Amino acid sequence: MIRQYFLAICIFLAISVNATKFDIRAELICNFQKQWQYTAYFYEYDVYSSSEGMHTTPVYASVQPNSSFAASFEYNEGDGSGDNYYETYMTITHTCTDNGHQATAAFFIGTVPVDSTGALIEQRYIIDTKCHSSFCVLVHTQQ
Repeated sequence: MIRQYFLAICIFLAISVNATKFDIRAELICNFQKQWQYTAYFYEYDVYSSSEGMHTTPVYASVQPNSSFAASFEYNEGDGSGDNYYETYMTITHTCTDNGHQATAAFFIGTVPVDSTGALIEQRYIIDTKCHSSFCVLVHTQQ
């Protein structure tokens, strides 16, 4: 009886150790010719519960209109019963605005299989927010 219980715990732990690896690279382009700051937050969207934070980058300061960042992290939370895919998105909080005030833009990154070794997703976004910011983002993930 004790051996069966111990074996079940070991199997559960072995399964839960697997993690999905994310390697995200982004090129951010601010159309205002000025110094600006940004930080990126990565989330896994859940339909039936609140979205889960996956990773946060540090605050970056850019002294030129173009800036690049990379975020590599592992995420080992499941995506709920019967859902084997992460619906990933990121928000970028930035000061690329005409008045320098902070604004936030959200971007869908893609659907990634749980325990995936990686996927290549490329998108180009041009955003015009209420504060008249002009902000382009190129985001991709790769193995």
